[in-house]
Amino acid sequence: MANTKNTGGSNAEVNNSYPGLPVVLYLHTSIDMAKVVAFAQSIIGKYGIEPVRTTYCIFRNESGNGKFGVNNNYAGIQADVGVWDGLTGAVATCVRVDGAGDRRRFICFDEQDGYQISFEFTCQKVVQRHMYIGAAGVTGTDELVQAYFDKWVANPKEFTQDNINNFKSLYKQSIQTFKLNQ
Repeated sequence: MANTKNTGGSNAEVNNSYPGLPVVLYLHTSIDMAKVVAFAQSIIGKYGIEPVRTTYCIFRNESGNGKFGVNNNYAGIQADVGVWDGLTGAVATCVRVDGAGDRRRFICFDEQDGYQISFEFTCQKVVQRHMYIGAAGVTGTDELVQAYFDKWVANPKEFTQDNINNFKSLYKQSIQTFKLNQ
């Protein structure tokens, strides 16, 4: 993985839950959202339409619509909060300043299937954490947004009205992207 840009500072200053993985510099990556949609459609049968819709929203929100990946990680999957149960395909870690201005360590994936690993792993967590409409306690977009911020973002600095409105808008768009009986 060629890395050319470091906007996170010293890697040693941020906790590393994956000391067995190489530590690399941050690399800005991007993915065409049409590829993401095609992959997402291919796993609806495995996870259900609502978890896929939520995952699509998280993917878009965390990666700026696929334009701001962190070393092929498009879901904000961090490597400084403990080891993720069920995560496969990680090739390295890097340090980057996140959307809230905090220095965080992120999981890195390879270029070929990083977007797919990011999406499917996030979908697994969406199901496990009951972060989709139809899960217990999630009956509409207000509860969905709350579940996302409580169970994925977990940073009060990011729980702003603009971010809430953005996530609701992403969800409305996901309904158009992923329709029943496609």
